[in-house]
Amino acid sequence: SVMGQYKSVMYENGCPWRTNASDCSLQNWPQAASEGLYKYLLQVHKALGIILAKYHPNISDSSYAELRFDRIVTRLDRLHILNQDTDFQFLFQGNGKDAVEGVDMLVAIFRTEMENLLAGMHQDMQLLIAIFMIVVVAVFYGLLYRTAIAGTCREIEKTKAFVSMLPVQVLTREEVEYVMFFFLPEGLDDEGDALQASGEELELKEHEQQNASSVIQETAKARAVTNQSSQIQSSQLDKQL
Repeated sequence: SVMGQYKSVMYENGCPWRTNASDCSLQNWPQAASEGLYKYLLQVHKALGIILAKYHPNISDSSYAELRFDRIVTRLDRLHILNQDTDFQFLFQGNGKDAVEGVDMLVAIFRTEMENLLAGMHQDMQLLIAIFMIVVVAVFYGLLYRTAIAGTCREIEKTKAFVSMLPVQVLTREEVEYVMFFFLPEGLDDEGDALQASGEELELKEHEQQNASSVIQETAKARAVTNQSSQIQSSQLDKQL
């Protein structure tokens, strides 16, 4: 974890920020042998305090009131101090890379963790957006589907009401077939074919019954005519007699 790496660099023995992490020796300040970056930075702070105490600026100098760091000039009369003072040598050992590289290592650890957090947040956002889109599509699809089904049911009820109002009993066979073709343009299925066949049989039987009744009626009429003629003939014979 990040905190584990941070504690390892700051507080555990060793100098992992160095190129050769197995050698943590310090020639000029043996008491600053690395016990982690935190204690090393404390030693650097202590050395800076000692140097400022030994080589503090001259307050009576007129240039003291105008101290600034836009221009740095090395005083040649004090150059030997840099080569003789152990505190300076401690700070300049390795050109001060220990402090810089140690802090850079911490920055790299936190930057890596920040990138991991951002990547995780990005994935979470993508997941949330995908779930949101799926929910929206499902809701709209459900609403459209239910609306379409409800509209279809209403149209079916209207069609049933319309068909129930048709005077089928007074329509001819051709007109009935036209109406059936309007609602079933692809023709009847097997069940419909069977119903149609049974309907044709019933229609044939009705036709036969109608023919039989017409024959009976004609026969009755013929008998009535025959009886009437016989009665006329008998009346004429009576008159002659």
